[in-house]
Amino acid sequence: MHQEHSTAALRKSEELIEALEEAMEDIQCQLAALGAPSDSDKWIKALTKQQIEEAKSLRSPPKTLESVMAAVYILLNAHAYTEDNLPGEVPWKDCKSMLNRSDFLAKVQNYDINSLIDSPAVAHYISTHFLPPDLEPPPPPE
Repeated sequence: MHQEHSTAALRKSEELIEALEEAMEDIQCQLAALGAPSDSDKWIKALTKQQIEEAKSLRSPPKTLESVMAAVYILLNAHAYTEDNLPGEVPWKDCKSMLNRSDFLAKVQNYDINSLIDSPAVAHYISTHFLPPDLEPPPPPE
């Protein structure tokens, strides 16, 4: 019985890793279309003000860009959210306001993913709203 549970957990872990890799490939394809390098650390460091200006100029961005920017908005504001006040939709106008901040580029390039340890509700929200639907999310925070 214990071995069956371990095998099932291993299979779920492998599925999770595969789904995350697929999600990263999708994001990298979108970034490649904007001329960004394909390696995620490299593309974050290679983001330019010109690319941000291009994104800000869009009245109706591609759905993928809008979704990525909404996730970035939530991640950069994770400290302001609790399980009780997580956002519904993040309007594009809010994303554009974020892109207009003079420190936006630095915040993205220096983002510490470990800050989500203090915001488990945000981590769960991101995983359930922005990752592929067949990806099993982590358990909700207690």
